[in-house]
Amino acid sequence: MKRMVLLWVLTACSGAGDPTLEEAAEIHNEASAIGQEVQARLSRLDSLVKAGAVVSESRKKEISALTSDLRQWEDNLFEVPGYEHKHKEDGHHHHHEKSPDLPADKVLDIQKEIHRTIVSLRGRLVELELFEDQRNTHPR
Repeated sequence: MKRMVLLWVLTACSGAGDPTLEEAAEIHNEASAIGQEVQARLSRLDSLVKAGAVVSESRKKEISALTSDLRQWEDNLFEVPGYEHKHKEDGHHHHHEKSPDLPADKVLDIQKEIHRTIVSLRGRLVELELFEDQRNTHPR
């Protein structure tokens, strides 16, 4: 009986089993995957610029701004209570911030906003890539 109570307390405290937190965790995981994709693609663009690719100053500024916005997005990431995990990116471990003490519905709202933000950043990156691809395909 004591074991059952302890198990219930551990489960209740962790947030596991709460459908709202489960949805928030799924959204968080998807946003994290998109973030990794954006980071890799942005690194490729940045490498091209550093290697001397012909890129206009305005595009360089856009790449820099996108890099800065991605860092800010990463700083805003936090774990969903009960669904903490570790990521391995670029050869080092990446940990998200601990979840603030918020009700499940607020955690879900924040995770949705974090997801919307990374999708928007990915859209900006796609525009940059398309522009650079067009420049390289149709030189002046």
